[in-house]
Amino acid sequence: MRERVYGILGDRANRVFVGTFHLLGISMMRSVGCEGFIICGRDEQVRILTDIVGTAKGAREAAERISRSKNEVEPLDDGVKRVCQAYGAVLSQKGMYDFDDLIRIPLQLLETGGGAALHGGKLAHIVVDEYQGVSPAQSRLLQLLSQRTDAAVCAVGDSDQAIYAFRGANLQNFLKFPEHFPGARTVLPEENYRSTGNIMATASGLIRYNKQRIHKGIIHRREVGRPITVIAVPDERKEAEAIAREIETRTGGTSHFRLAGSKTSIDFSPATYDFSDFAVFFRTNAQAKVLREVLSEWGLPCQVVGGQQSKGLRTVMAALWAYLDTGPPEQAPLMQALKTAKEDANLCKYEQDYLLSLTRAFPDMPLKEGVLAIIDELSLLGEVDAFDRRADSVALMTLHAAKGLEFKVAFIVGVEEGLLPFTLSGSDTDVEEERRLFFVGMTRAMDDLFLLYTDLLHLAEGSSF
Repeated sequence: MRERVYGILGDRANRVFVGTFHLLGISMMRSVGCEGFIICGRDEQVRILTDIVGTAKGAREAAERISRSKNEVEPLDDGVKRVCQAYGAVLSQKGMYDFDDLIRIPLQLLETGGGAALHGGKLAHIVVDEYQGVSPAQSRLLQLLSQRTDAAVCAVGDSDQAIYAFRGANLQNFLKFPEHFPGARTVLPEENYRSTGNIMATASGLIRYNKQRIHKGIIHRREVGRPITVIAVPDERKEAEAIAREIETRTGGTSHFRLAGSKTSIDFSPATYDFSDFAVFFRTNAQAKVLREVLSEWGLPCQVVGGQQSKGLRTVMAALWAYLDTGPPEQAPLMQALKTAKEDANLCKYEQDYLLSLTRAFPDMPLKEGVLAIIDELSLLGEVDAFDRRADSVALMTLHAAKGLEFKVAFIVGVEEGLLPFTLSGSDTDVEEERRLFFVGMTRAMDDLFLLYTDLLHLAEGSSF
């Protein structure tokens, strides 16, 4: 987004803040002199809480409860309150804030009148994308910020793509926007230029069963296209082999699997698809293992999106902190600081290009300010940010990670009760959220969509969709 803004506005883009709610929170905190803190990542958070509660499982549960409390989703009971207090004391001792503090503290600043220091309190416009995914705390932050700065607010979102309740997002913030911002005007963009008519008609027919949504009639602007393909297989390995076979056919592959299994002549004409045109979506990360194994056996390059955060970029972040500790002169170039930090990081080309784009985004900042800006960006990177969209490989990712992406051909595996919609023993399933998640996966496909499942009888008996 920042690169696009700079491409349009040039040097004037330096006057525009572009970033997430969390990056906005960091900017607000630094604007009132809160500096030198380290952002506590998820792994470090669990380590700290494990020392407090005694088990990693208990630590993860406590982390979720604390996060939901800081995002104003639900209050803490007395037991978790004591854990939260001990956890906060450790963070304070280490000079750390966790991700949720980056919203909580700016909220406190705004409530006491201190947060308006951002941009001198003269924001004219605030544009928020993916507003259906904000938490109650983020929604309240936006309301207070607009009140303190007298800024006009434009929120962009889709009630049919609200899929992050597990992170504290609340669809009601989106549906109640006109109440939170009286006089707001609603604009419904109802034209779709991505997917074929068959894909959009099927996805629209699915999502209309949700009650919590803003109704809209989608008009497809592309051809009707080919029908959606539904494939029944005996097990998950056969699911993966069916996908591999389809990808190989479309790319003109000649692996020994295809040659040995073919009973007809093979067309060796030039391929019409690249590997990067394909994506496989699944509900849980555990489903990635068999898919990766089978595609590798077939000689098809793939990347699992969201597997791990980049160790190389974490190394760069630590090296930048160490560089600041040396007290370099303010006139030292930002590029030199980054070059020093990259020396032992073992970065891939995609990561190197990403760092280069960051230095270009902060060209006129003093050294310390620029280094801190890059550290902030790196601290907020999630697992999905490691996805190299330029790599010629098949993308394997969860349906949650697929949000905002598009591919010529998409496969959704495990379309069966228990996986999609996902159910845990003894817990209720939010069928509307699962339906929205399926809708998101379906509408990532531009030309062709494949739905695969391994239990024909179960699906025939009637699913929740």
